[in-house]
Amino acid sequence: MGTYALIPLVRLASRTVLVIGLFYLFHTRGIVLGIFTAPSIAFFICLFLSFRLLPRNHLPLDQPFRKHFAFGFWIYISEALQGMIVWLITVLSKITIQDLTIVGYFGVGVQICFSLTLLVYFINESLLPSQVEFHIVNDSRFKDSLKWAWKYTNLLLFPLVVGGYVLAEPFVSFFIGKDYLSGSLIIKLFFPTVIFFSSVRFHNQILFVYERKMKIFLVQFINLCLFLSAWYYLIREKEINLAPLSLCFGALIAYLVALIYSHKIVKVKDYVPNLFKPLIAAAVMALGVNLFKIHSLPELILAVLGGFLLYGFSLLLFRAVGKEDLKIWKEFLHSVKISRYKRYFLNEKKR
Repeated sequence: MGTYALIPLVRLASRTVLVIGLFYLFHTRGIVLGIFTAPSIAFFICLFLSFRLLPRNHLPLDQPFRKHFAFGFWIYISEALQGMIVWLITVLSKITIQDLTIVGYFGVGVQICFSLTLLVYFINESLLPSQVEFHIVNDSRFKDSLKWAWKYTNLLLFPLVVGGYVLAEPFVSFFIGKDYLSGSLIIKLFFPTVIFFSSVRFHNQILFVYERKMKIFLVQFINLCLFLSAWYYLIREKEINLAPLSLCFGALIAYLVALIYSHKIVKVKDYVPNLFKPLIAAAVMALGVNLFKIHSLPELILAVLGGFLLYGFSLLLFRAVGKEDLKIWKEFLHSVKISRYKRYFLNEKKR
């Protein structure tokens, strides 16, 4: 499961490196090549690892095949709708307007939105197998796992989104090019969507555990319909620069729907405190980062490091993290060390 959870990071890292690197070499074609190459790398890694895990013996299914197929079908369609929502905004901008520079801004914004959402979902997806197991055996730790997943999702999510919004202009200037600086507003408008996309994924995880496949589909279908409605409204009003807000609007309503559906099934402990405390700490971080005058790459790095230090101090100040968190981190580090020593001991024993 550790390897499985790392696959999204492989996709994220390869996509970032390839898109930026190939863009400098082949310009627009390089971006397209990077977008297609990155998931191909992740696919072949998954293919190689999954073949090793196939069972050698054929055992009967615990349910009829049609039930497994129906569940997987609706989950797949839901994921396809989410992917369509993310990428459709760039396609629609290409069809609607002729200025390829603006289309490029939308492409960069989508890449940032997709990558950050994938990185944040890494926490939820890594806990998903445990949550399924806890639910099946009616383990009391199920609700605790939801609480910690929600908390650490927000602890990672808000500094990335708020920090990215504040530092969008210097990042665009140093890593993409000063020629694209005028489109930083479009790129910045994608950041709020990351919050709601990540929250939708969290609540869809609860629906997944309880096998509410149709509700997962309805959440994504509502998201798509409202996104398209908001998009065409903004285009009709000739507000192409504000078009990324259509993604935010659809994701916001989808989050509220998913929240209602999942809340009827199970309530997440300390939901509101674990939402607002990291958000307030991130706002304090943003105010502090705004005091930096960034004119070079080293100054940008110092601003990022200073921002995260301020964020950590704010978390302690607002009691967003405490002794329980320190205990969890110690147990995690201890388990990693034990696993490492076990592998080393087994390898030495084989020799």
